[in-house]
Amino acid sequence: MNTVLQTWMERVNAGDIEGVLELYDESATLLPTFSPQQASTKAAIRDYFENLAAKGAISVELHADTLSGYQIGNTAECVCGNYTFSYEVDGKIQSFASRFTFVIDANSDHPIIHHHSSQIPQPHSE
Repeated sequence: MNTVLQTWMERVNAGDIEGVLELYDESATLLPTFSPQQASTKAAIRDYFENLAAKGAISVELHADTLSGYQIGNTAECVCGNYTFSYEVDGKIQSFASRFTFVIDANSDHPIIHHHSSQIPQPHSE
């Protein structure tokens, strides 16, 4: 597993908002799971994760069998897969199956340059 993805998950699960934010580049874009708005500033990314953490009992679990990735040039990597977010809704833990793409610059102190995450749609019944 990509070490940046592992670190991101550990920090989300620990509720370490500052640690999560450290991973995002100053010019990073986040297309978040639980918001219709793109976050393209550090302040917007902070707001998103603070609002998410405020839900209580936030966690993310990777489905390792879905993980794939490929190199982009000499230092960048694209990592894709599925994870499940869980958090408290009306006193009960709810789970949200989601898919993600990270674009990571391995040579940067703030390696996440793009992160797209969205809930997996339910299949249409015919």
